[in-house]
Amino acid sequence: MNTTLIKLFNSALVENTTRTFAEVNAKGAPSSDYVRVGLAFVGILVYAFALKTIGFILLTVVFLPFEMFILCPDERRSKKELIRLIIISVIFTIVVFFLFRYGFKILLPAGLFSL
Repeated sequence: MNTTLIKLFNSALVENTTRTFAEVNAKGAPSSDYVRVGLAFVGILVYAFALKTIGFILLTVVFLPFEMFILCPDERRSKKELIRLIIISVIFTIVVFFLFRYGFKILLPAGLFSL
């Protein structure tokens, strides 16, 4: 019974994925999407390699709005949206820092702020 359900689910998943890929290939993805994904990937690599040097707080406050702004749709790219993304990233960074520092007792990389 369980294997039959798994096979049924798997075939439905493969059918849906195949149909989705066919639709994308027929329409063609805009080249700007590839640029956005490439920039996001480069941003993730820079974040990973610079985390120990620069530190979690400073790097995350810069990284999050950059990534969110790159990946947001064109119609939502405005100065107001950028300010909102910066506020969200500052709040998120502070919450995550205190959660790890005092909740989990794990020190995140201090980087430039180490004394």
